Formats: sequence, C-alpha cells, structure tokens
Amino acid sequence: MMVLISDVDGTIFERGVLGRDALPGIGGLKACGVPLVLLSSKTLEEMEIIHGGLGLDAPFSFENGAGIAFPVNEGTGKDNEKKWKIELTGPDTGVLRGLCPLIEDATGKNIVLLEEMELKDLMDWTGLSAEGARMAKMRRASMPFLTADRRPLSVEEKSRLNVRLQDPGYRVTWGGRFHHLLAAGSGKGKAVGRLRFHYLELSKGSVTMVGIGDSENDFGLLDAVDIPYLVRSPESDIDYGKLKYRVTMASGPRGFSEAVAEIWGE
Repeated sequence: MMVLISDVDGTIFERGVLGRDALPGIGGLKACGVPLVLLSSKTLEEMEIIHGGLGLDAPFSFENGAGIAFPVNEGTGKDNEKKWKIELTGPDTGVLRGLCPLIEDATGKNIVLLEEMELKDLMDWTGLSAEGARMAKMRRASMPFLTADRRPLSVEEKSRLNVRLQDPGYRVTWGGRFHHLLAAGSGKGKAVGRLRFHYLELSKGSVTMVGIGDSENDFGLLDAVDIPYLVRSPESDIDYGKLKYRVTMASGPRGFSEAVAEIWGE
C-alpha cells in the first residue's frame, strides 16, 4: 500500500487558497486510490474545512503534527457529519506560553504570538479571511510566533535558542511565515510514525510512505517517509543542492503535481 503525506501551504495551497496546479496531482491520487494525508501547521478547525473541501477520506494532522484527526468512518465513503478521533502528541498552549520569556532571553528579541495578534494584522500577514484568521488562532498544542520586527531568526539565533530549549524538552522550527514552538517529542516526524502504524494496521501488509513538503518545517516529515519530495519555494533560502530529498523543478502547487506524476504516472 502507498500513502502520500503532504504539507498544505506552499504545496497544495498558495497564498492561503487551493492552487489550481495542485488539482491534477490530487485527481491522480484519487484515480489511483492513494490516500492523501494532509499534515499542516494549520489548526484542527482550518484543516476540517480543507479536508472536506477536497473530498478526502484519510486522516489528517494539524499544528505541525502535534495533533492527528482519524475519521471514524474512514474508508466507508460516509462523509456526512464527519466525526473524528483526536490524538494530541504534545502539551497544550498554556504550557508552551510559559516558555516565552526563555525565547526572548535566548534571542534578545521580543516575540508576538499568533494567537495574540490583532485579527486585521493576522489577515494582512497571512492573506487569510477574517474567519480563516479566527480559526488560525484556535491553537491546541503548538505556538506559532513572530519576532517583533517580523524578521525570521537567523540560523545562528535559532541554533542558540534550540540549545536553550533542549533541557526543558522543546524546539523551534521555521514554517515560512511563523516560527513554531513544539515539544521535542512532538512534530511532523512523530505524526508520520503514528500514521504509518495506522496504515499498517489498516492494510495488514507493507506500507510505503511518500512525503511532500516545501520548507525547513517539513524536514521532520521528509526524514520519516520512504520517498521524500521537497517542492521548491521562491521565498526559501534553502540550498537545494545539499539536500538528500528529491527536489521538484517546479514550485508551489505545480511542484506538488510534478511529484505525484513522477511516482504515479501522468
């Protein structure tokens, strides 16, 4: 059995909306009967809408793997009144919020939490609608944040911060628009492991996991799958030539469909 696990923003979505160029890839997966499992930094509420809009029947993971939603009726085709079994892999946001002083002390910068941003500010920064921005604030087990000057932490700053966070058991990654604070034992890689076990039980046989991401925040996902694809991003400073992943020629949703076509045919 083959399963595709994909990030959302920068792969299937572009600037907050579904990319037309991702549709050939999504359609190809459905034609081949391959489950498309979405794994995103978005919240449960955001992902429910995306999942339903794409007509998917697979599980999905939210908040960078800190939570997984398993559909109760998976594989039955019963999409009405979808019910979920929710699993969280990390502590709640109240615990994470307590680490803000440590982050500011380690970086020498004030930070702004996504959940505390003014709605209009969040809409301007992300391109989300008012409803989308409201749902983006509904965090359960991760803490996206910006520096007060809106500049990403440098590699050196992030490295120093993660050294400080090792002892309490946390880490910070960069997702393209926000830094994300997670428990070290949580994250996209751990979510992939849980999903692999789920599909091994479901299929009663071997499972090959294909992964698609576009940013540093997806490296945990790509390291945990069997066939990893990194979609190019015009906004990234990643040195693609030094990576062990397969890298698409196209960027964004077109790169997503390129990866799907390379594995499952045109």
